Amino acid sequence: MRANLKRLMLAALLLTASTSYAEQTLDSLIEVLGERIASISSLHQEVVMTVSFGDEDDLDGMEQQSSMRFQRPDKLLIESDMATIVSDGTTLAIVFTQFDHVIRKELETGLSDVFEDQMELLGGAALPDVMALLSDQPAAVLREAAEDFEIEILGEETFQGRAAWALSVKVEDDEVTLPEGLRIWIDQETGLFIGLRARVDLGDMQHPVMEEMPSYYDMTYTVNIISVNEEISDDYFVYDLSGLTEVASFEELLESIQASGGLGAPETVQVGEPAPDFNLTLMDGTAFQLSEQAGSVVLIDFWATWCPPCVESLPYLQGLYEEFEDDEVVFVGVSLDRPGSEQRVENMIERFGLTYLIGINEDGEIANEYGAVSIPTLIVVDAEGIVRHTKVGFSAAGMQEVRAMIRELADGE
Repeated sequence: MRANLKRLMLAALLLTASTSYAEQTLDSLIEVLGERIASISSLHQEVVMTVSFGDEDDLDGMEQQSSMRFQRPDKLLIESDMATIVSDGTTLAIVFTQFDHVIRKELETGLSDVFEDQMELLGGAALPDVMALLSDQPAAVLREAAEDFEIEILGEETFQGRAAWALSVKVEDDEVTLPEGLRIWIDQETGLFIGLRARVDLGDMQHPVMEEMPSYYDMTYTVNIISVNEEISDDYFVYDLSGLTEVASFEELLESIQASGGLGAPETVQVGEPAPDFNLTLMDGTAFQLSEQAGSVVLIDFWATWCPPCVESLPYLQGLYEEFEDDEVVFVGVSLDRPGSEQRVENMIERFGLTYLIGINEDGEIANEYGAVSIPTLIVVDAEGIVRHTKVGFSAAGMQEVRAMIRELADGE
């Protein structure tokens, strides 16, 4: 989904100026926008992504923030909950702060090529229009991105206090259903993407027990352009990599975490092996220890408030918990949010009415023990403490697999 959104936003950039350039050909329009983006020598912008379930007027459900500073040609800083990405002009470093690891790549062919290779590995660009901005041939990037989408220009609007073009983009996606397509806003002054709104249909995610589970969620991106073509200190593009474990690829990152944590598999612990014991302080201050749950089936959910698929899964998990509430089944959510995120986690608990056990694993040690590098990760442990099922990611089919395994174990089969 993230890679598709990147292509959609770049395609949107192509058609932003149709009101002013209606008489020109598409090729000439591409050239105009390419020149506009190429004229940006530096940029600082802040991004807020919000996911709201079931209420289009209430957009505070899940919030993820990121920021970008860029100095042409090859200096870049992107900071988000997932990673810090920094280029000093000669080397690109992707720092995984949760795991104290870093991937470093020399900019032998320029920032754009190296950045794109690494972002494809991580699931898409961090910001929708970043590839056009980083490229020394933005028109060519836009021309390629213009394929396969039906875009309607809705007219001029004001967005975040800036004059913008509003667009509607029809989307066909195998992973999600967007019945209303995407609504996009492009800043008229800079040609940069400054807003997105999409509604995702969750119709096939409905739980048979939880009647009030939301049928959709609204996702928004809001980009606040802080400065354009103003000097940015070189200090922003220097990152202290001392003390970090350097790996050559994301695969090596998984292997390194596996070796240091004694994991059974790169992604998750192995089915059939004993579940590593752990202690977790719950949100109410009480202590949870896995080994003390002997005799009960346990579902462990590794998640975070900044992870959209994790948040999507929360209402479904609450429904599962209510379904098995009368059985010997324990649900525990292990949040991987950063220290100081207690209020964000509490807000999420309140918003979805979560009543199962939840605590924050601030140092990430439990996630390391279980190899939960990708989230959400679900682990089902039987009454004897043996891992019986693992699932990475969120989908209706995957949740049904987890539900079936819990039911089988709860029934003593």
